[in-house]
Amino acid sequence: MKADANRPVENDMTIVNMADAARTYFSVRAARRAGTPPAQIPLVYFDITRRCDSACVMCAFRDSAARAEDELSTEEIKALAPALASKRARIVSFGGGEPILRPDLEEIIRAFRREGISAHVNSNGLSITPERAASLADAGLSMIYISCDHCAPEKYRRIRNIDGFDRVVSAVECFKSLKRPVPVGINVAVSSLNESALEDIADFFAGMKADKIQFTPVNRLPQHKSMTEETLEPLVPKDIEGVKSTLRKIAGKLDSLHIRSNTRHFIDNIHLAYEGRGRVPCYAGFLWVVIDPAGNVMPCYEYDTGLNLREKTIEEIMDSGEFRSRLREVKACGAKCFDCGSAETGARMRLAHAVGRPFEVYGEIRMHGGA
Repeated sequence: MKADANRPVENDMTIVNMADAARTYFSVRAARRAGTPPAQIPLVYFDITRRCDSACVMCAFRDSAARAEDELSTEEIKALAPALASKRARIVSFGGGEPILRPDLEEIIRAFRREGISAHVNSNGLSITPERAASLADAGLSMIYISCDHCAPEKYRRIRNIDGFDRVVSAVECFKSLKRPVPVGINVAVSSLNESALEDIADFFAGMKADKIQFTPVNRLPQHKSMTEETLEPLVPKDIEGVKSTLRKIAGKLDSLHIRSNTRHFIDNIHLAYEGRGRVPCYAGFLWVVIDPAGNVMPCYEYDTGLNLREKTIEEIMDSGEFRSRLREVKACGAKCFDCGSAETGARMRLAHAVGRPFEVYGEIRMHGGA
């Protein structure tokens, strides 16, 4: 549902129409079962820059030589909003790199919100000021995810190679103190550098009234293809079973505080980050698509299609033989790829989760939709 062109949508498609959510759920499952392009694409992971102002030890996506002129322009990105709305996109999740480094981010958010699409931003929080937080909120930002992997400043510096912990804290405060607070999620990359501090991190941000705190094991994600095993190995948690036990405890505590976290199925299968996907199906290309900063569209970074939005429409790309062939590869994929954007989403697509935890599903839709 479109809004007045002069203001962002405040209560749009995600005014939690559970019947519509159910139709979407079964449509996506049916498309994956058939291995065909979905009639709708509810979620878009849109990396709008490779530029970043930190240098995390577990990240190989950041490009220190990335240039703004190589990225899709403001107008090119805005032009995608109605096209994605026609594919019934519910959420666009802007990432990078560091998307806050784009001064046009508010203009981009407005374009998507006017089409009834919820706008999320994944940020390190380092460049957030009270003025920028208010500006993003005014543009219609639905949810902000801020990454933080330790609550001890010196340990944070070791992981992210920058003195930034105090700025992360300030960023959370900026969004929570707004007249109409923006929901804040905290992303924690679990590694050997913080596996003993996970409860402290959860307690710290629970105390700051974060709306969601989720954990992802450091692993070789498709967008980090250049990361070598030699680089990854020292970062792998030393006690995977201990991490699972800790995260189960954290999830239970956060649930009692009405703070959202990882699903039990995700936690129980974290070891698959280092063994292959196994029992957690991937919905890349069926539930979501990925768009990179240059406009390339693919199910995920593991399966590039070679198709670009500067040459074809999103409809043409998703109906192409190249995209269809990648969908078949996704169904057979056993990559060691396990994060909250893919494996956690796959866990939530399980029928047992959707039927067994309807109130949790309802709450997730409300929070992520910006209703």
